[in-house]
Amino acid sequence: MSAIHDHRVNAKPILINWDLRLRFLVAFVWVLCVGIMENTYIILLAGVIAIAILLLLKVPVMCLFKRIFIITPFILITFLTLLISDGFPITADAFEFSILILCRVLTSVIVITIVSVDDIKNYLDSFASMGLSSALISTLFLAQRYVHLLNKELSSLRDALSSRLFKAKFGIRSMKIYGQIVGGMTVKAIDRSGHIQHAMMSRGFDGRVRTDKAPAINISDLFKSIAAMGTIIFLVFVERGL
Repeated sequence: MSAIHDHRVNAKPILINWDLRLRFLVAFVWVLCVGIMENTYIILLAGVIAIAILLLLKVPVMCLFKRIFIITPFILITFLTLLISDGFPITADAFEFSILILCRVLTSVIVITIVSVDDIKNYLDSFASMGLSSALISTLFLAQRYVHLLNKELSSLRDALSSRLFKAKFGIRSMKIYGQIVGGMTVKAIDRSGHIQHAMMSRGFDGRVRTDKAPAINISDLFKSIAAMGTIIFLVFVERGL
């Protein structure tokens, strides 16, 4: 079971033949354009085009579904909150606005997937080449590293609870158990942070993560980026003309 969780947490990153810096620029332009769109159908069309781009980049469909699944609870809460924003009965304006925000969020999540499937080293090299501070790069690296460790620890805790026939219920007993788990993990994390700090200092860590020079941007990457940004800008003009 442990080996299964390790494989899941440390899954091999997806290789995309497109410069990561340009992909960040493309994602930013797409999210910005989707944010100013008002036509739900055009936004959905942008989402379909974004999915097609991901498929051309050979990003697995399950990878996209997992990202949408993670944010589904937040999307539903936002949708329901906006739906009743004008009170009861639900008005047509509230329904249309809720659908608009829902489509914007889903399309943005789809687009952001093009910059969320790389190896951490690619991110560090790209950020360094873009002139980000070494302190921020180190923070991002350490945060990424310990999010994986936290995920692994949560998986172990879930298995331990299941092996003891624990069933989650909305009650005092379940809340006490969750409180004990959170408290134990917090104390353990604080204790571990001290040990990690001493271990890193003893190995000469000076607060700076070493990075390599990012690969040069080639003509193919520029063409892909111009085509992708041109597509979403064209959709914005089409929407304005409707």
